[in-house]
Amino acid sequence: MNRRTWSVAVRRFSAFSLIAVLVCASAYAQDADKAKPAAGEKKPARAKPRGRLPAYFAKIVDDEQRAAIYQLQSAFAAKKEALRKQLEAIEAEEDAAIEGVLSPEQKQKLAAIRAEAKAAREKKAADKKAAGDDAAAKKPAAKKAA
Repeated sequence: MNRRTWSVAVRRFSAFSLIAVLVCASAYAQDADKAKPAAGEKKPARAKPRGRLPAYFAKIVDDEQRAAIYQLQSAFAAKKEALRKQLEAIEAEEDAAIEGVLSPEQKQKLAAIRAEAKAAREKKAADKKAAGDDAAAKKPAAKKAA
């Protein structure tokens, strides 16, 4: 093959490869859009509830043992939730006792500091949501242009 024939073959191959990549990318993007649930739409519930096996158990347990483990996990989940609620109550009691040490002026300052922090968190969350909404609004426009 001479140099000119080689050059033409490389250009044709490059063009074909580029077209193939573009076709695959657009097909993938369309499939990805279909797979995402619409905003506000919930994912469908699983047919049968599942737990999470402990590390390395998936390789060594059979289906019967897996079901028994999931049943045990759900039985202990209620106990764990009760303990979480108890811990939350103890922490709230501790916070109240600690705040009881403060003078009325210090309590006012603490309330002001907490209000400022809450406002800052809410502003940051609103800014983040607005940035996400802006990006989502720009995305369909970019697809239409392509």
